[in-house]
Amino acid sequence: MRKIHLIILLFLKSVCYSQDFKIPEIEFQEIGDKQNPYVKLLNLKDENSLIIKIGFESYWAGGIHSNLIVFQNDGNVVRYNVFFPKDNLKKIEISKKRIKKEKIPDFWILINSVAKENKLNIDKDKLNIERIEYEDGTVLKYSTRSDCVDESFEITQGNKKTYFSSYDPLYQIKQKNSGFEERQKLVDLIDEVENLIKIKSN
Repeated sequence: MRKIHLIILLFLKSVCYSQDFKIPEIEFQEIGDKQNPYVKLLNLKDENSLIIKIGFESYWAGGIHSNLIVFQNDGNVVRYNVFFPKDNLKKIEISKKRIKKEKIPDFWILINSVAKENKLNIDKDKLNIERIEYEDGTVLKYSTRSDCVDESFEITQGNKKTYFSSYDPLYQIKQKNSGFEERQKLVDLIDEVENLIKIKSN
């Protein structure tokens, strides 16, 4: 009798798990011919996984330090740290990171909030403006700082993706240069992912 109850309990947990953790509908900006490259890179069995990638690139780093969160259709979430070197002769470095089981719901809350709150509504044309436009119509072009960090956010599924990138966004926001509002949206999105990774995993 106890075995039957245990089987029923496990079944109900499995059903609830799959219902609660479902990949939401995302409005992607691009549809291409090729499938998600990260599926092959990470050797994922679920080819229709939804993947969030935040990246940080600088001249001195020699490549892009990235954090990838993989949302699978079975309700599981997997995380990776990946370094993409600029030198094509060097290998991509991949390390899988542990997410505590009890923390997985927090990752689903994140992706659902991204979809429901339209957090991908960012005008990418304004993320790297190098000028200030005044109300009287005059334009002042300014130079960007060197050796700073380029921050990026990418979300992909199948052959669809949305990609944002901004160079030295925090400084541009502080100076309130043209497009700083869109830069702020991107920084907030990246920070939300980064803070979740730091708090909820490992």
